[in-house]
Amino acid sequence: MCDSAVKLYRPRNPEASPFFRLVRDRFDEFERVYDKRFQPKYGYWHPAIRSAMDKFLKCGDVREGLARVRCPDCGKEFFVAFSCKQRCCCPSCDQKRALLLGMRLTEEVFAPVGHRQWVLTMPKWLRLFFRNDRRLLGKLCCLAYETIRDGLRQACRNQEGEPGFVGAVQTFGDLINWHSHVHAIVSEGLFKRDGFFIRVVKVDMERCTAAWRERVFDLLLREEKIDENVVRSMRAWPHSGFSIDNSVQITADDTGGMQRLVSYISRCPFSLLCGQLMKKY
Repeated sequence: MCDSAVKLYRPRNPEASPFFRLVRDRFDEFERVYDKRFQPKYGYWHPAIRSAMDKFLKCGDVREGLARVRCPDCGKEFFVAFSCKQRCCCPSCDQKRALLLGMRLTEEVFAPVGHRQWVLTMPKWLRLFFRNDRRLLGKLCCLAYETIRDGLRQACRNQEGEPGFVGAVQTFGDLINWHSHVHAIVSEGLFKRDGFFIRVVKVDMERCTAAWRERVFDLLLREEKIDENVVRSMRAWPHSGFSIDNSVQITADDTGGMQRLVSYISRCPFSLLCGQLMKKY
């Protein structure tokens, strides 16, 4: 048993990844030219970026600190390098965080009922306001909750109740482009105050999408990012650019599927495997 545990631990070599070498060799230059070359398109340089990258370059390096792990039964020992525990910039630490989150939510938070993944998006033009003012991202998640809650209430004839809801604001698309949208794992129904669960089979998605659109408009109007002329113009678009999808369903007994879904919505914007495949081909 102890020998197996030692064999299962395989220390990684962070310097072997193309991303590590890219950050090590090019990040200083990138930071130096950012304001001139990239700020107009991607927004201001946040001071936390430098700190995060410095920590990432020390991740998994035994020269930067380590712990000695000793089995109390057999006495075998091995060393584990400290990790940076950074989100988004370190694929290794982010993946570990996502896996642990999936286990905790599945074991301790989610009720034993069916759930669905909801994905709420907005037009590209409006995403710019969320890139330049990150305060709005937290409010975006609240709007998503209100939209889904009201849609579920309408589906069960306006009965009072609250859905189980775990939301994550993602700010990236498949090509690591700026794409502010919300992923949420939501119970398939409402919980009453007495704990009784009302299952909702079908929600009016067209009505939910319209409510989502109006809530985003109201937020940006209150924040003085747009005016009424913009809202009137966008309401007349044949394709609004707002969308909601809840086609992914997780049954109450699908623990593995739920853990994979949590890992997906909280994942790093990129993976080291993708970078290696791109280099190969």
